[in-house]
Amino acid sequence: MTRTLLAVPFALALLACTDPLETDSVEGFGKVKGGDGEQCGALGCGTNSAHLGPTEFHELDETGTRANLEGFKIESFKKNGTTYKLDVSGTTLSGWQYNIWTQTWVKTLFGAALVGSEITVKNVNNGDTFLIVVDRVLAQPLWQAPSETIEAYELLWYGNGLERQHVCDSGDPGKDGDPYPTSAFTAILFTGDRYNRETLTVTATTPRAAGSWFNIACGGNVLFKLAANRFTAATQSSSNITTWAHRQAMMKLYTSDVCNTGQAFTVKGTALRWNFQNAWHSPTNYSTPEAVWNETGALCLGTHRLHSDHVNSMDLQIKEACGEIPSCASYTLPVAGAYFSTFSPASP
Repeated sequence: MTRTLLAVPFALALLACTDPLETDSVEGFGKVKGGDGEQCGALGCGTNSAHLGPTEFHELDETGTRANLEGFKIESFKKNGTTYKLDVSGTTLSGWQYNIWTQTWVKTLFGAALVGSEITVKNVNNGDTFLIVVDRVLAQPLWQAPSETIEAYELLWYGNGLERQHVCDSGDPGKDGDPYPTSAFTAILFTGDRYNRETLTVTATTPRAAGSWFNIACGGNVLFKLAANRFTAATQSSSNITTWAHRQAMMKLYTSDVCNTGQAFTVKGTALRWNFQNAWHSPTNYSTPEAVWNETGALCLGTHRLHSDHVNSMDLQIKEACGEIPSCASYTLPVAGAYFSTFSPASP
């Protein structure tokens, strides 16, 4: 059962289609609750997602042959009445046309010319149709060396007689320790990785494995952070190749899936610093040691980022879900079997 959103902020919905995944549904909620007592979405409390109308979604099939789990399927890609074949390669959107003389596909719509182009998306479950319009083309800096920007987008949706809105709206990004996106409405499109939101797992890490699906990652959510930090196939650098285990571990630490149960013990805007084994790190310098992480979650735990002095304290919830977690003897990498260490401004 797909959950419709009655209010913002929107929770990040991960994953769609041929995998046996759930949308952000009532059944799919974990047992994690925020300070208001409300159950949180699978990716934590208050995280934002891409949405069309009242429905969260995460990925689309660029070929238009398959609907995602929420039922959304691409029907066309046009600008000024001209039809194009939609393509997302790496992090770049473009439109292609077939040249009957050379019998080849030619990229004819790209860059700033994408502004005003329209992706028609139909929900095959109820017949609702939406237009996703490219409103701006942006340059989004990546957060890890080498210095580089990628193309990003502000997307608007129209449909069902509703007032146009942004597909992504991160609102106040909060002081979570990472750089801000280029704008509050920034979307990164990227191929090559797929995710299961129910288990908080990375299910594909190569273009071949991910196929024709592309992600829509909104500024401030975990997918945006994975891409901006170069922990995706589309954004990794040739000098720093990230493995499935690295990407999985980063997903676990950002969502605070401490005990590898698919429960996110975190709240949007929670301050955090992470250190990676090869000396990459987030820019802030918080001092309270939290945990050491690998692809299975936290190997050991000190003071959780949402400790008992926080309105959204997760201490009791973590203990109930995980039992006793070993205390870390050292938070300085290398630690056997670990890839990341995390720190926060929480009071010990």
